[in-house]
Amino acid sequence: MKRQKSYLNYIIISRPCSKDPAIAPVQIISVMKEKPVSEKRDSVLRDNVTLVLINDEVNTFEHVIKSLVEVCGHDTVQAEQCAVITHFTGQCEVKTGSSKVINMMYVGLLDRNLNSEIKS
Repeated sequence: MKRQKSYLNYIIISRPCSKDPAIAPVQIISVMKEKPVSEKRDSVLRDNVTLVLINDEVNTFEHVIKSLVEVCGHDTVQAEQCAVITHFTGQCEVKTGSSKVINMMYVGLLDRNLNSEIKS
């Protein structure tokens, strides 16, 4: 029976020396150094992409705001601000996250006839 414990940045894999784990000391099988926390964060951040809403001069503010609330999980104030920014500047970064989640939001905006794109 193997037990795995994590201490600081090391993973220690051990097993009991006898059949009774309550009284038996453990034998260390291997010690592996984990990746530092900063490397883990970097790999997560590398997967992040940005969903950009593009102005199309067709959809109403109400439709854009409602769509951002439903698809991207914005509150109404945030959605309204994104709609205004998109109207005046031509585009607005509305969401950043993992590519899987952003792709689903991208499809949701396309289903509502809103122009958008994904940037890495």
